[in-house]
Amino acid sequence: ARDQAVAQERAERKGADAAQDKVIKQVNDNLVSSVNTINKNVADGFNALSAVDLQEAQTRAAADQTLQNQIANNAQAIGTTKDGNYVKSNNSVGKNLNVLDAQVGQNSANINQLFSDYSSMKTDINKVGARSAALAGLHPLDFDPANKLNFAVASGSFKGENSVALGAFYRPNENVMFSAASTMGDSDNAYTFGLSFKIGPSSAKTKTTSPDAEELYKVVGQLQDQLAAQQKEIEQLKAEKAAK
Repeated sequence: ARDQAVAQERAERKGADAAQDKVIKQVNDNLVSSVNTINKNVADGFNALSAVDLQEAQTRAAADQTLQNQIANNAQAIGTTKDGNYVKSNNSVGKNLNVLDAQVGQNSANINQLFSDYSSMKTDINKVGARSAALAGLHPLDFDPANKLNFAVASGSFKGENSVALGAFYRPNENVMFSAASTMGDSDNAYTFGLSFKIGPSSAKTKTTSPDAEELYKVVGQLQDQLAAQQKEIEQLKAEKAAK
């Protein structure tokens, strides 16, 4: 009976060990399955990340290449020479820049020419002012039958410019006068010619010219001397008569 009990105990232990082994095996299978699942998920995640990184890297590389191509095209389109002037290119950008550079250069030349013309015009205006002042200073003398032609000289200045003028005046009579004048000392001299005359009835008053006045003064002086001599004689006669 004892042996039977031992055998029964061994059989029960064997059954328990078998059940335990089955549980252990099930746990091990579950563990292996879980590990495999984890490894698979990790691998899938890594592969997915790698694919995304690869796609992003490829996209960036393509964008970089496109940008480099655009920079190269722009450099070729804009292009400059070593002195900084734009050179003509086959595309519109370089061509427009070249045209703009030419227009800027032409505008600069036009501005310089305009400034030069303005300076020259300003100098000419000042010279005209000096010549006008000189010509305005010429004046004829009074009519003289014995000297019908007379001359005049005058100078004029205006804003740093100077001029000298010479004029001639001829009066054939008291009612008509011819005049001519010119500036001197310049390649661009100013000239003037004139005719002055009187219109209307002459005055009935006797006109006295310079020679007539001198003759009149001379006659008056002689008459005064004669009157003084006569007065002296009269005084002498009065004195002699009173003495008798």
